Amino acid sequence: MNFRFTPDQRIRNRLGFDAVYATRCSRRAGPLLIFVRRGTADFSPRLGLSLPKRVGNAVVRNRIRRRLREAFRLQQHDWPSGVDVVINVRQHESLKTSKYGTLLEEARHSLIGTGN
Repeated sequence: MNFRFTPDQRIRNRLGFDAVYATRCSRRAGPLLIFVRRGTADFSPRLGLSLPKRVGNAVVRNRIRRRLREAFRLQQHDWPSGVDVVINVRQHESLKTSKYGTLLEEARHSLIGTGN
């Protein structure tokens, strides 16, 4: 299995974020609010992150961003193809990557189900 997380697996522009928000399919998991949009295309799952300044200074926000990306990268093959995931982060102390992975897994099970 290839666990690379390439730049084309990221949601980068406003249109991409707005399309995911428009589905209104979301789940709160700890300090994370996770939105999911199922696409019809056959591409790898894509991730978008939104961290407001109140989460912390740049160092804290980037640490959380790195850990969330790593947690998503490790379980990207568990998400179905063509799905877009946007994570809105609320203010909290930075968690370990494994804890973020657990939160993402809980959200995936409740939003999409256990299978691909």
